[in-house]
Parts: sequence; C-alpha cells; structure tokens
Amino acid sequence: MKSSFKFLWLGLFCLVLASCVEEYLLPETAAGEGLLVVDGAVEIEARKASVRLTRTQSLANKAAAKPETGATVWLEYGNGTKITLAEKPAGTYSATGLAVDYGVEYKLRIKTKNNREYTSTAVSTGKTPPIESITWDVEGSNVNIRVNTSDPANSTKYYRWTYDETFEYTAPYYTRRILDKDGKMRLRTPEDSTYQNCWKYGASTNILVGATTRLANDVVNGFRIAAINGNSEKLSMRYSILVKQYAISREEHDFWEILRKNTEEVGSLFDAQPSQIRGNVTNIRDVNEPVLGYFSARSLATKRFFLERAQLNPWEFQYTRTCTFVPVPIIPGVGPDPNFINDFVKMRYVLVDPLDEIDFPPPSPSADGDSGPPWMLKFSCAECRDNGGSGKKPDFW
Repeated sequence: MKSSFKFLWLGLFCLVLASCVEEYLLPETAAGEGLLVVDGAVEIEARKASVRLTRTQSLANKAAAKPETGATVWLEYGNGTKITLAEKPAGTYSATGLAVDYGVEYKLRIKTKNNREYTSTAVSTGKTPPIESITWDVEGSNVNIRVNTSDPANSTKYYRWTYDETFEYTAPYYTRRILDKDGKMRLRTPEDSTYQNCWKYGASTNILVGATTRLANDVVNGFRIAAINGNSEKLSMRYSILVKQYAISREEHDFWEILRKNTEEVGSLFDAQPSQIRGNVTNIRDVNEPVLGYFSARSLATKRFFLERAQLNPWEFQYTRTCTFVPVPIIPGVGPDPNFINDFVKMRYVLVDPLDEIDFPPPSPSADGDSGPPWMLKFSCAECRDNGGSGKKPDFW
C-alpha cells in the first residue's frame, strides 16, 4: 500500500503527457503535495483496527512518506460504540481486543491536529471463503503461482490478495577468514557460528484484485498472484508463499482496480489512461478536498504453499551465483599487497588461500616462489547473512 500511494499522483501528470508531443518535465513539487492519505482497516478475525495516516509529497522527494501525527482517530460501530485508536508508532493508530463481527458496519472518524475532521463511508464484510488450493505451472522462463477459491453461497464476488514469501538460499563457499561486526577481517574461531544457509523474506507489491460478477458461479480458478523467474535465487533451494485472501466490497474493488491501472498499466497512448483516485474518506466540511486511500473492514483467509527445487528439475532452471575471485598483487620481498587487501576488506571482501579448500583459480607465484594467499572473495559468497537474509530457520519451515 505504501509504495502504491507514493506514485499515486503520477497518474495525474500522465494526463498531461498523453496530450503532448513535446517532452514534459515534471516540476519539483507536485500539485497534490500535502494531501491526507488514509490506509486502514478493521480486521475481524484478529479483533483489531489499524490506521496509518501520512501526507503526499513531491515526486522528487525520495524520503519516506511523512506521518500525520497528533490526530484523534476513532471507530464508530454498532449501537453507538466508539473506540479511540492509540497512536504508536508515529502516524499509526490502532486498537486491539475489539468486539467486532461480520456484517456490522464500521465508520472511521479522524480529527487532525489542525482541527480538520474526516469520516469514511460505513464499511462491512462477510466471512471470506477459504482458499481451496494454491497451484503452480511453468510458462516460458517463469514459474506462476495461482490461487483457487469459491463461495458456494455466491455472495463474495469481489476479492483481494496479498502475500508474504520466504525462500532458502545458500552461500557457496566456506572461508577461514570472516568479517566481524565492525567490518574487520579475522580468522574464524570455534565460537563463530557458520551460516551457509539463510532465509530471506518479502511481500507482494502488485495490486491483486479479482471479481466473479461475470460468471454464473462465484469461483476463482487459477488466478495468478506471482510470477517468478525460474533461474532466480528465490527458487534455488526451497520457496514458500503465504497467500492472504480478503472478501471486499464492489466499491473497494473499484478503488484498487483504478489504482492498479494508474500505477501498473500506464505506458503509452494505447494503454489505459489514468483516472483520478478518490477513496471512501472525505472532509466533513469540505467534500471537495481530495483525500487519498481507503478504509475497509476485512475478513482474512490464509494458506501456505511450498515449492521444492526438485519439482522444477524437468525444466532445467539454473541459478548461478556470481562469486568473483580477485587476485591480490604480490610485492616482491613483502608478499600480498596490504593496502590492496585493506581496500577490498572495506568493500566486504575476505582473503582466501589453499587451506580454505576452495576450488578457485590457481594462485600466481610470487617472485620468491611462495604462492601465498593471493585471492579475495566477496564475503556474501561465504556468509549468507551478508546477502540480506536471516540465519534463523523459520518456525514453519
């Protein structure tokens, strides 16, 4: 959601681009800078509500969205029930342990520190049907992950999906030298943990919505939620995806669909052209003030799926990790150049030698015939955590 709103106003500029032949340069400040963005929901099964408030900013501003702090945010539902949401961290307002249920209408109310008041439309949700299965298939160089579900009551009709993914990967080499927490190179000791296998985590970034309104039955069959290059590191060992499915209203579906088209499909005059995106939150004293985002009621169904590397063997996909060995210059009468080594250590390389039992290129002999340790290797090729992952195996693994 955060990444989607960051480019929300790009669509407005594209209207200008579509009608001009000459190059158009974006100004430093977008006309929509400083607008309120609302991203929140009541989560029925979790019995909680969470709302994140931020302000739009110039497209030239690459910093994180500025949180809207100091607001009073509350939830209204049922027979006059009013729940105030506490702010923590800055710009995020939440409450837990709520007595919420399916079919009940919820309304979000906001009063900012400059005394502007906002309200959402009343939202509700039914129980999301379970995910029946997650399947996969190969299409060219991509491995597609698909979801299947249905509602026998024919009452859901509109769906949204997100997912969290986890994959296992390895560091291909083991070295006697490591980099400590200060980035200094030293010999490995028995007390040092060895991290050859790691796990990396990610989340969906594309907007995934679907509707079954044109079908006789409320059935979702083979909706693609992810396409992964078969030669990528994600599929080099074992891959897992946790799919989250939400039943949503037609209004929320339309909001996400417009946002999807504006952020993903605009590429030429022949693509779908941008539409102005208005959510379901308005200023109660100025309905013409643009307010971005959506407040919803959510019912969640989840399902986890694993894909093993061996299952892809018939397609002969191959992930290749590039681990370059850099030769260290030899100073006659001295040995390996210490300045060269220090410079590469700063770039997170470690020294390797024949005692590492690595199948690296044969060392070039020095002037005195002593081969020495003349190669350096990127530390991430010997320590998987240096490639951004965690050395702790997930509980669900």
